[in-house]
Amino acid sequence: MQRRFLLLAALCGALGTIPPLLADPPPTSLHLSVSNSVKTVTWPRALLPSLQTNRLMAATNIASFADVPSNSVAVAPGGYTYVTSNGLPQQFFNLQLLQMSSNALLTASALNRLAYGPTPDELERVTAIGPQAYINEQLAPEGISETSDTTLISVREREFLTRVHVPDGDRGRVH
Repeated sequence: MQRRFLLLAALCGALGTIPPLLADPPPTSLHLSVSNSVKTVTWPRALLPSLQTNRLMAATNIASFADVPSNSVAVAPGGYTYVTSNGLPQQFFNLQLLQMSSNALLTASALNRLAYGPTPDELERVTAIGPQAYINEQLAPEGISETSDTTLISVREREFLTRVHVPDGDRGRVH
């Protein structure tokens, strides 16, 4: 009994040193390097599932930040890079991580889980009717209108039956 208690205490102590997996990710920090009159600002990719965009801003005065054009930021597997000249010796940089709205996140999650992923048309439709209406619609399939063209199906069926040479009297019979 005493061995079990010691083993349980040792296991709890070992697990207490592991950081929690569901904790918020550490804040993203900017790294600035200056070499040969070129400034390079880099930052890692943030592990936020609802991240919509990175917004890098620069200023020569801390009170007047302006957006850096998004086409000036390069994307790499490890993160992002912004390269500029060192013409301005005093320059400030700010990074904002903008998240999706809660409705946009719920819409994307509902389409990921209830459909085969969000298509642009479905995103537009679900945004218009609301995520809860889409969920209710999926839970009541008898209310969903059939969009397949029955004429096309009957033409294809007729083509198939004529190609395999099934006599009219044998159609629908199991041999």
